[in-house]
This record gives sequence, C-alpha cells and structure tokens, in this order.
Amino acid sequence: MGTIKTCSNCGTENDPQAKFCKKCGNKLLQAQALYCTACGTENAKDARFCMNCGEALGENPVQRKKSGSPKKKRPQSAKKAPPPPPVSMKVLKIGALLFVLLIVYMLLPERKQAYTVPPQNAVQPLALIEQKSNDPRLEAAVLEIASRFICSCGTCGEQPLNTCTCEVAVAERQFIRAGLQAQKDEETMIRLVNEKYGWIKPEYQEKYGAGKSRPLLEKRLPATPGLSILDDNGTVVPATAADRLAIISSFACTCGQCGIDELKDCNCNHPGGAQEVKAFIDRKISEGKYTRENIVDIVDARYGNRIR
Repeated sequence: MGTIKTCSNCGTENDPQAKFCKKCGNKLLQAQALYCTACGTENAKDARFCMNCGEALGENPVQRKKSGSPKKKRPQSAKKAPPPPPVSMKVLKIGALLFVLLIVYMLLPERKQAYTVPPQNAVQPLALIEQKSNDPRLEAAVLEIASRFICSCGTCGEQPLNTCTCEVAVAERQFIRAGLQAQKDEETMIRLVNEKYGWIKPEYQEKYGAGKSRPLLEKRLPATPGLSILDDNGTVVPATAADRLAIISSFACTCGQCGIDELKDCNCNHPGGAQEVKAFIDRKISEGKYTRENIVDIVDARYGNRIR
C-alpha cells in the first residue's frame, strides 16, 4: 500500500494509485517528503523542524520522493590532534641537575649569612653625636676642662678627654657642657668630673685627688643602684648581659608619648622610645668595652630621662 494522496485543490483524500481527484478532478501530484540536511531524517513536507534532531527545515530543505529510502548522512568523526612529541630524557636530566645545583647554592653558609635580613622592627641606633653649642667661649671652656682628664672608657689607649672621639668621651664632654650651661664655674666642673668619672691627669691629682677611677681611693662615691665601675680589686669591669636590667632601670621611657614612667616597663616603638633605647643599650653591652656606668652616661647623653 502507498500513501493516501491529498488533493491540493479541495483537500479530498484519494487512493494512492489515483492520478486525478475523485471530487474535483484536479491532477494529483506524487507526495513529497522533507529530509533533514543535518541528520537525513524523513519529515512531513509541511514540517518546520526535524522530528529527530530539531534542526530547522525552513531553509533549503532536501525534497525527495518517498519511493526511495533516504540515506542518512554518516556523522564525520572529529580529526584527532596529533600527540605531543615525547620529552627528551636529555632535557629532563639537565633540568634535574640545575634544580640540584640551585638547592646546593641556596644552602651555602656564606650565602645565608650574606642575605640575612634583619627583622623589620629591629632598631639600628646611630653612633652618639656630640651636641656642641654655638658659643665659642663655652666650647673653649669645655675643652679646657676636658684637657685635664683622660678618657675613662679604658679601651682608647688613655687618650686625652679633649681629643678622644669615642662615645664615652662624648658623653663626658656633654656632662661638662651641661654643667657650664647651668652656670657652674670651671673649678666646680673639674671636681664633679673627677668625682663622677675620674681619670684626672697625674699633674692635677695633688689638687683635685686621684678621682673615682683610681683603686687607691679610700672612700668611693655612691653610684647608680646596681651599677659600679670597679670591682673589689680596682679592676675595670665591662658590662655584661647581667647588667642590662640595672642599666635600663636607670631611665624613664624617653619617647615622651606613651606616658609610661619606667623604661623597663615600656616596649613602645616611638622614635627615641623604649625599643630604640633598649637596642642601643644591648649594642653597647655587646661591644664589651664599656662599663655599666659608661653605658648609663652614654644613654643619658644621647636620650636623657635618667631617673636614678
């Protein structure tokens, strides 16, 4: 059996073998079918979309007679990408060797030492700078008094106090300068320096005494609590880590911002504050050439705020 033919004029259904419409006599055309261009599926001639794949049939559909069975298009397989070329073993060996050499280079002790980065909050204090006045007569008096003494640090080869450039000498001259600015006369300042630091030159000992640094001194003057320059045998004793708390306890916090009285209780990072001063003290102790009182004097000359 064939497909019933429908008259295109009056819509009457006719036998498959009929050539003319039985109602109006119109010539009957052989039924056409629409074939999907995407998958080749047969669809009705008035269909708008393929019933198999949904492809639109409105644009250039393939019309064939239904007598023959359509050949469905065989989907083309996607072209496979060529496989990547194999990695050469020589390249792998060279890469592994370079990696091992890099590890060895990073572990070299010299490199580790050279590239050690200090912590960001580490304070690197500068050397003590002498604060000279603009008064030439005052500065001349400072040097005149200092010329009668030897630097008391004990590590400068007994340099004259008026020419020595170490930080202890700077602190001693600063002490002299501050006394003169406070209207003390030269004789008074000579005695004060001799009592505080000693090391007066031999030619002046008969008038002013041997001074604090001489072991022949019968009665020592009181020093800052917990601090001393000489041991029982009259030997100069450099400050150690055990003296750190006593040195720090001699000062209030020097920043002027945090409102904490004792430097030992403060850990602020303000400019000129607790962290900077403590780091400065630690550096002076580590140098191993200053006594405890030397360091107190140096800190006092640099930052002030001594309370003991």
